Amino acid sequence: MNLEYEEIVELLRKYLTDEQIDRKIEAKLQELSGLISREGAACIIAHELGIDINARRLKIARLIRGVNTGEVIGKVLRMNDAREFVRDGNVGRLRGFLIGDESGVIRVVAWGDMVDNITMGVGDSVKIESVYVRENNGTREIHLNERSKITKSDEVININKRKHIGEVAEGFDVEIYGTIVQLFEPRFYEICSKCGKRVQANGENFVCKEHGVVDIEKVPVVNFYLDDGTGNIRVVCFRKEAEGVMNSYSAGEQIMVQGRIANNNFFNRLELIANHIETLEPARVIEELERE
Repeated sequence: MNLEYEEIVELLRKYLTDEQIDRKIEAKLQELSGLISREGAACIIAHELGIDINARRLKIARLIRGVNTGEVIGKVLRMNDAREFVRDGNVGRLRGFLIGDESGVIRVVAWGDMVDNITMGVGDSVKIESVYVRENNGTREIHLNERSKITKSDEVININKRKHIGEVAEGFDVEIYGTIVQLFEPRFYEICSKCGKRVQANGENFVCKEHGVVDIEKVPVVNFYLDDGTGNIRVVCFRKEAEGVMNSYSAGEQIMVQGRIANNNFFNRLELIANHIETLEPARVIEELERE
């Protein structure tokens, strides 16, 4: 079983109280003379109740690239406007938004006709079925395709995504409050003007794997060190976030950064790949410190 005990119990809670679950598990352990684990007993009970544990809910922090089954329930934290793009002469549509649960935060991207199904707003809980996960610039994203289904959920999601730098771990989506202590000059790299993917130089030309020789656009990447008193971490910003840092921030400013913790194998260090940055107001900083 690729399940933890609490995940099975969470499924059972849709049908039983905690007291009923404990009683049934103890009875099953006695019935089978202790030859199974508590996880195994809970799994058998779920099967007896007709619960399909293979179509289980997935926590955001446990999503991995290539997952295309199961469901995720999260709270909408930010909703972007729908936009159009042109690829190979065809006009397409997409819409991105952020959702979170108690384990982390992830970006969701709806494509094509799925854009019309996004009727929820910030603060709503949503359920996404047939989850497909891919990576983009080192961060995980849920992509909605023709097999996906997204609906509003009545479930209340409690999110505690804020972390201190001293406690972060690879693979987690986090929100960190800190101060910029060192800001580096931006670097630029070339992307295909048609699909936005990185290109390779070939003499005087630039080649896209999908479109061959293409015109290019140069997009920035910006790095800075963030310190929150428990440690410091290098933050890597691409495209829109990089432009925002270049235009709005300098060393000494207090900011909030949302993103994913990744391991830089070349330098053997953890880095924060930013997907959203905003200025921290003094009143907000004081409020957060009082909560701690």
